[in-house]
Amino acid sequence: MVAMLGPMTTVVQMPVRSGRVPEDSFPIRLAIVRAEMGWNYAAAEKATGIGGETWRLWEKRKRHCTTLDVTCRRIAAVTGFSYEWLMVGGQLAPPEPPNDTDVVRRKSPWIYGPSVTLGTSVSPVPELRSVA
Repeated sequence: MVAMLGPMTTVVQMPVRSGRVPEDSFPIRLAIVRAEMGWNYAAAEKATGIGGETWRLWEKRKRHCTTLDVTCRRIAAVTGFSYEWLMVGGQLAPPEPPNDTDVVRRKSPWIYGPSVTLGTSVSPVPELRSVA
């Protein structure tokens, strides 16, 4: 729906979201990581050192991760997924529009972050500081 408020003002009202939205939980984030990396449980174990059966039980909610901080740091280091997103979740950013530069794009830029140009390295996320 579009409404004209004046000669230079247009308001676009977006439709209300309907349909299923998955919950934001650690098991769902693990499943996303595994799917985006193209891993089965054995490949996840080989890449991260986290037992495939343990990973499966976490995803299926049959076991609770008692070392969440260490686990998320390990997965983030191996996959490039955001440590913060793995820990607490949050809204996924929309994918970046494609461009024609010589850039290596990972499978899901909205989860992994910006693209990396060949021959460069990614700097770590700066520490957050509180403002007094």
